[in-house]
Amino acid sequence: MKILQREFTWLRQAFFARIPFIKGVISPRKYISDKGTWINSSFPNPYVYPGNQLLEIETALKYFGSDKAIHHDYQFPYSLLIDQIKSGSLIEIGIGTKNQNFSANMGWFLKGKPGGSLRAWNSLNKFDFVIGGDIDDKVLFTDGKIRTFQVDQLDEKSLNRFKNKCIEVTNEFSFIIDDGLHDASANILTCKYLFPLLQENGIYVIEDIKPHQLTIILNETLKNSKIKDWAIWQNYLRSPDNVLLILFKK
Repeated sequence: MKILQREFTWLRQAFFARIPFIKGVISPRKYISDKGTWINSSFPNPYVYPGNQLLEIETALKYFGSDKAIHHDYQFPYSLLIDQIKSGSLIEIGIGTKNQNFSANMGWFLKGKPGGSLRAWNSLNKFDFVIGGDIDDKVLFTDGKIRTFQVDQLDEKSLNRFKNKCIEVTNEFSFIIDDGLHDASANILTCKYLFPLLQENGIYVIEDIKPHQLTIILNETLKNSKIKDWAIWQNYLRSPDNVLLILFKK
């Protein structure tokens, strides 16, 4: 019975997440394939993935132990998004901790490794610097072009300190990823502080959004006048929160 209830909950969440109750958006474009669904994508054909880069990203993510490719199939949208980047640096919130005392943890039973995605992004030689942030200061490290700092996504002073630390490293950011505390309040507050760091045509990604929070996050972030366009990538064959929100800066 519990299994049936869980499956019903996932189906219900998936159904409601597909209905875009977004102000001003009546009928967004939708592209569906076995590689996930793009909604309101600004790409002419969001399934023309750059083959060599797709393989390189997937290989790097798996090699360094990131669950983005192991559990999520995020290598597909990221190969297309990163292909748009010409220069600049990357920030990712959520280095990954297995400490159960933190609500946003990788879980001791999962195969993901702390810092896996930071090392993967760095290995692409696409970014000048790769900066990571996490609430658990025990997972902070420095390795080549990788810099990491402590940050609490629910604390504005902490987010402001983190932002200033990033600026001390460089002031040219082309890509920002929020893979930290998967909660609407944290996502919205983090976007408020970090989105302004993006240079023109920069890309901001929020990962693993809970279906019932997608509308809240999208409505709040779209209030930012600097957002040029947005897109959603989702694949519910993996899990109900297998969702990315992508924001493009003007």
